[in-house]
Amino acid sequence: MTGRPPRPFTPDELAERWRCTGETIRAMIRDGRLPAIRVGKKLYRIPAAEVEAFECTTIESDDSRGDLSSSGPNRTDSGGHRFEKRNGGVSMGVLPRVFFTMTEAAARWGYAPADIAGWAHQGQLEIVTGIAPVECGGEQAAGLVAISVADILPMFRRSGTGPREMPVRRIRAQGKDEWMMITEPAEGVIVSMDDLMILADEVHRFETEREIFGRPHAGKGPEPKFDWDQFWRAVAIYVHDHGVPPTLKEFTETMSNWFLDQSDGKSSPSDSVIRKKLSPLWNHLRQEE
Repeated sequence: MTGRPPRPFTPDELAERWRCTGETIRAMIRDGRLPAIRVGKKLYRIPAAEVEAFECTTIESDDSRGDLSSSGPNRTDSGGHRFEKRNGGVSMGVLPRVFFTMTEAAARWGYAPADIAGWAHQGQLEIVTGIAPVECGGEQAAGLVAISVADILPMFRRSGTGPREMPVRRIRAQGKDEWMMITEPAEGVIVSMDDLMILADEVHRFETEREIFGRPHAGKGPEPKFDWDQFWRAVAIYVHDHGVPPTLKEFTETMSNWFLDQSDGKSSPSDSVIRKKLSPLWNHLRQEE
């Protein structure tokens, strides 16, 4: 039996781990430097795997921190990385991200990869991958190229039954308008789902144009005061990460704090309203335990 995956970090928890501020972590998420899952308009969770990957590439290992503790306020290591001492800890300047995988973009925006594929098909986004040199009718192509999602559409089945990789014979070089057909190798090149990327600049442009992190109310009637759809997503994530709270009161207080976290402490439904919504779910889950 396999255990649950490690619980994701909140921005404040990660800030404590890295000895910086929660706002610094949120800024890194907004800038695309740190992958995160959005569970509310202003609420994020950072997967433990992403934290470990980030630390492996940007923060010195514990074994090499000993000399830093006795160094001056700033220091540059042999690799040219600049470290600063903050509140007794050590942090390193972070370079901006260049790519997002389709899976990362989907988690970041709260949509499925199939949705991103649809937007790419409409020309709203460009999906790229890297290939080894190929021949295209006497012309050679290599490196970063755009691909048409229409050629690999089965990979984006919402049911999750699609193949993880498919051959591609049509590509477009960066900065070019014309598509080229791969003639050698004749079977084209194999493209994996994990190798489908979106440039970070493209991600940020799309987010700004579509107001991804501040979508206006599109339903009928007045805009709801509280986002209950996001509330239920946050409830599901909390129960998955922490289990069912032992009391309905604790559950209610937790989700009240979630609303306050989203609004920077300015507003939350009354406890009675939250309790009324949570009560049926809490009673059902407690009976199953």
